[in-house]
Amino acid sequence: MLETSRRWKAAVTLALSLLGSTLGGWALPAGAAYPDKPIRLIVPFPPGGATDVLARVIAVQLGEVTKQTVIVENKAGAGGNVGMEQIARARPDGYIEFYNASGVEKINACAWVNRNGVTGTNSIYCY
Repeated sequence: MLETSRRWKAAVTLALSLLGSTLGGWALPAGAAYPDKPIRLIVPFPPGGATDVLARVIAVQLGEVTKQTVIVENKAGAGGNVGMEQIARARPDGYIEFYNASGVEKINACAWVNRNGVTGTNSIYCY
């Protein structure tokens, strides 16, 4: 039990550090206070799964760091493409984040090219 607890803490710490490095790279206009509205965290799988649970743990920590509400939105369907499509169409303002722990964005880029006008990346991942 103790070993599982350590692994869980290590996984959460790694996820938070990766998320923190992503957040640190945002370019903001001079004088802008970020965040000034709730942050949405899109999870492309249904509630209750491992990806959702870890996203909710990260959302709590992110909310404490940013002093802002973080809303976890589950957009399940089409092997993760429903959530990915929402992210692809979102305004790049830093208030919508995508959390995925399975690599579905790489797999589906090859399997679902030009789905509803959102073109997948035919890159090295497809070969």
